[in-house]
Amino acid sequence: MRLLFIALFVVLNAFSVKADEIKKGKETKFFVATDGNDKNPGTKNKPFASFERAKQAVRELKSEGDVIVYIRRGRYELSRTIEFNANDAGRDSFKVIYKAYDQEKPVLSGGKKIRAWELHDAAKNIYKAHVGYDEFRQLYIDGEPAVRARFPNKESESNFGPYLRMKGADVAKQRYRISVDDWKEVEEVENKERMELVVQPHWIHHNARYKKHEVEGEFVWLSPQDTESASCFNKGEGFFNNAAFHFENAYELIDQSGEWYLDRKESVLYLKVDQGLEVESLDIEYPILDVLISVVGSKESPVKNLEFEGISFECTNWISPSEIGLSATQFVQPYSQSFNRTYGNKAYPQAAIKAINADSFVLRNCAIRKTGANGVQFFANVDNADIEGNLFDQIGANAIEIDVHAKMNAGEDEMSNNLAIWNNTITRCGRSYTNGGGILAHNVNGMIIEHNELYDMPYSGMQIGDQPGGYNDTGCHSNIIRKNHIHHVVQLHDDGGAIYTLGGNQRGTVIEENYIHDIERSPWAGDWFVDGVYLDNYSQFILVRNNVIKNSPIGGSHNHSRNNTFENNGEKIMGCDSIIEKAGPLPGCNPRKQ
Repeated sequence: MRLLFIALFVVLNAFSVKADEIKKGKETKFFVATDGNDKNPGTKNKPFASFERAKQAVRELKSEGDVIVYIRRGRYELSRTIEFNANDAGRDSFKVIYKAYDQEKPVLSGGKKIRAWELHDAAKNIYKAHVGYDEFRQLYIDGEPAVRARFPNKESESNFGPYLRMKGADVAKQRYRISVDDWKEVEEVENKERMELVVQPHWIHHNARYKKHEVEGEFVWLSPQDTESASCFNKGEGFFNNAAFHFENAYELIDQSGEWYLDRKESVLYLKVDQGLEVESLDIEYPILDVLISVVGSKESPVKNLEFEGISFECTNWISPSEIGLSATQFVQPYSQSFNRTYGNKAYPQAAIKAINADSFVLRNCAIRKTGANGVQFFANVDNADIEGNLFDQIGANAIEIDVHAKMNAGEDEMSNNLAIWNNTITRCGRSYTNGGGILAHNVNGMIIEHNELYDMPYSGMQIGDQPGGYNDTGCHSNIIRKNHIHHVVQLHDDGGAIYTLGGNQRGTVIEENYIHDIERSPWAGDWFVDGVYLDNYSQFILVRNNVIKNSPIGGSHNHSRNNTFENNGEKIMGCDSIIEKAGPLPGCNPRKQ
């Protein structure tokens, strides 16, 4: 497979594109193909090989109209992030569009395929491969996620159980309490320093790396590494009682087909497959890149009129939990990074596509799959953006996160304005970090979330607003959440909902005509609310009306929320059939034209 990037000296010495050979009228077309060459002029018959060469051609072009870079079919294995700035994009008068050619299916991958295997343990059918890469936390077999070796073994695809039950915690000494019988299952693990305790109390997710343990009668006290210990124990001791947990990441835990373990020191991957199955017949891939596309403008010179259409973005990494552990509040927000939200901070969950300081950025009819953390992240000041008609699937954390900076009442140069998220299918989020969800929008206003389908998630479908600290204005208001189809979410955690708001005086926010169903409490959840519509933590002035809600609590205002209005919500409401029919993706709809 040709790598997408050709050495820089080749690009710099390539001859300049003769734009007049490619232009047709005012529209300019370039082509990129896996069998292309960066010495080519970028025509359909003589395409470029790399995005870098196409970007250079766009920069050199004095365009009189839109520029379309057509991407031909095939898999483009990236060796580094593709970075766009204002010079790589459009202007007020024209767009630059990277687009799949004629219904073809190009894939941009941040992963590597494994093709060389040797048998390691014939009795257990465990193979090994030298991967030559320091760390990764996901592995994919024939496009589906394999299981990082764990105990108990995963049986459920909805809540990833079964689990063990936590016996409590000693917050002062920063240690967990588990039963000695549960500990016996991992007592013989040789490299315990690589082992993690994955804990899921209420709305929180921990990846606590082993430091030491102490046996005390019928219990074992387990202490995590110092880096994560303080943030793991920021709640009262009762918070941990009966919480679901499992052990993860040890060679000795490989006992089920599809389980794997990476020996980080030796860069050797171990994988168990079914007896009689040829491991070479499997398509096995692991991620190496955190970010595939990075769009970085400045406040003075934002990236304008840049679009991506019909392209698959797949297989990204995020290794921070292996380096410093993880204690994350809802929607995988690490407590330790609350005051360190900068664009380049890799300890905060990364995304396949990231953007900051952009105007009229569009992601349309693309697929974002197999992410180590998030799918799409607008960090700050991404205005007039459309996320339309995309598929988000197998997402490690959240599908979409808006305004990562999370500041209250951010200025116009930081807040993202006039956003629309519509006609997307968002499924299987929170696959690695189980309190991930579909859409996390921090303190934004004027956003439209319409005609999306969200389903199959261990935590909430979406969250609007973030930590108001009381009945305060946070800059989160006038958001419209309507005509979405949301079902089978909050399948593991509690204290969440299909649509969840986290406080602030959200005047003008309307939640209406959504079809919500099958939101049921997991047997592994705690006893906090699991709702269709959950207005939490000082949420105010929100109108919730005409939502069809079946096989789910309707929800309401909880935890100091007040002054909200619920009208005509439930299973058999006026206009029920019409609401159901119109909920979810609807081809041809455009919320900006309503």
